[in-house]
Amino acid sequence: MTNYLLEIQFLGFRLHGWAKQTDLKTAHLLLDKTIEFVLQHSNFKTMGSSRTDAKVSANQFRVLLSVDHFLELSTFLEAINQNLPPDLKLLDISQVEDNYNVLQPQKKKTYLYLFSFGE
Repeated sequence: MTNYLLEIQFLGFRLHGWAKQTDLKTAHLLLDKTIEFVLQHSNFKTMGSSRTDAKVSANQFRVLLSVDHFLELSTFLEAINQNLPPDLKLLDISQVEDNYNVLQPQKKKTYLYLFSFGE
């Protein structure tokens, strides 16, 4: 398997978080469906760097993609972005080592909570 680090962003207003859930629309589900469409097969695995709650947006979210072949990175990035829904975007893709751990942040994770109420 060849491993790639994807950096994505998403608006979570219509999503039920990152992680796949039965009968719910999530960022993970939409990304996987788009990757499957672009690759024309389902022989890949994705793992997110963390989880999010429903309706939470992410400015920079990391995903590890493992596939059984090498990808032409610029072509893949363009094809994914052409087929993702408008509230998801692939910002960057790079190949990483086999032992790369997406759950361990390279620098830090930052969470910003914004609340609104009333009009």
